[in-house]
Amino acid sequence: MYSQNTLTENEAPFIRQILYFGGYTEGWGIYAESYAYTYAAELLEETYGDLYSDTVRAAQLNRELQLCLCSILDIFIHYDGATLSQVQKLLESLGFGSGNLTAVYETICNTPGNYPKYYLGYLEIQECKALACELDADLTDTDFHRWFLSAGPADFTALKEKLLQDFMGNADINRS
Repeated sequence: MYSQNTLTENEAPFIRQILYFGGYTEGWGIYAESYAYTYAAELLEETYGDLYSDTVRAAQLNRELQLCLCSILDIFIHYDGATLSQVQKLLESLGFGSGNLTAVYETICNTPGNYPKYYLGYLEIQECKALACELDADLTDTDFHRWFLSAGPADFTALKEKLLQDFMGNADINRS
């Protein structure tokens, strides 16, 4: 909603307001979820020490691993044409059992490109954030979040071009 409101306030061309950029939108959802895990881990560490914060970090990494693996399977199935038995062999070689494999396989078959938009969108946002921090050493998370949500929704090539334009030579652009 923040991005949509910003587009409307800035009188962006109507086409920008109606296009759907799945990687931007769904990637932001995963980024926010991951950020919440980090925030929770920091709060737990302050209160209880490493015990609980390590558990939260493990849960965060587990979630990212699930999304990564499902993205790999999506590509394996839809690009390479992998069958259920080939997917099973791949997962077994990685140490996974075949518990709900048929349901996972069918879900991925029925929703091609679904997982990569989430996970790759998330990775693209992480890359944008790293670049922004490289260009502006004083950049806060809030500054980046405000910039990102105001800049989109858009494809990541355009976002990176805008990021370079906004942060090169003017590190304070988002603090106004």
